[in-house]
Amino acid sequence: MRQYGHELRRQLHRLLRRRFHNLCDSRICEMSNRDPFLLSREYLDRLLSFVGDHNPYYRDFLTESCQLDGFSLLTKDIIRERFKCLQTRKRTATTYKNSSGGSTSRPVTLIQDTNFLTWSEATQEYYFREFLGVERRAVRNVWLWGSDRDTLKLRSWRAKVSLYLQNSLFLNTFDMPEQRWLEYIERIKSYRPYYIAGYAGSLYEMARVSRKYDKPLFRPQFIYSSAEMLRDFMREEIEERFQTKVYDFYGSREVGPLRVSVRKAAGTSS
Repeated sequence: MRQYGHELRRQLHRLLRRRFHNLCDSRICEMSNRDPFLLSREYLDRLLSFVGDHNPYYRDFLTESCQLDGFSLLTKDIIRERFKCLQTRKRTATTYKNSSGGSTSRPVTLIQDTNFLTWSEATQEYYFREFLGVERRAVRNVWLWGSDRDTLKLRSWRAKVSLYLQNSLFLNTFDMPEQRWLEYIERIKSYRPYYIAGYAGSLYEMARVSRKYDKPLFRPQFIYSSAEMLRDFMREEIEERFQTKVYDFYGSREVGPLRVSVRKAAGTSS
């Protein structure tokens, strides 16, 4: 009966954001039914053609055949120095400003649009369905998130309702004392999530604190690591303490999803 309640919340969330989810579904359908390399090539050709016509910065790099030859790496310094020139003159979707996390240097401002957002969302949803065998928002989930900036945005009533409809418990793990970690451990036990997601560092820290204080952790169906590089020693500690498998989904604010891990038949990851 509880599972029906979780699915009802997910469907209500989809109804409230119908247009967005319809776009995501169309992206997922493409990924499911097309050869991934041919699909990537098709969208790359479209992108090169578009920026060649409408983007002042990239127009100078493109040859008549629209190949990537001659492109230089886009650094954060270039983004700052050529910010206006990098903006596409023709807008095809709603845009918004975002910024990098600043983990490697000072944050850089970016302009993204709903096309980027729907593709990022669809990629995560596709990964959950195809590789993890579950609808991401149809089951209880806990997020251990290490960005204070992001968690501040979740204090509004609108954000809280959205999290409720997505069956999500969002826990701020930014600069936390050990006592708060112990409280989170008990809170997760009470919530009993299907999966636990979060920063690789946050997941590792919870595992470390649980070992230090000999506190057993709730065992979810799997762990979903994101936002930071997952080191081998971190994976080993997290899997041992949570007694479940860790799946790594690495990305960045600048470009969205970059790399994922899947399980081979022998149980190893790739």
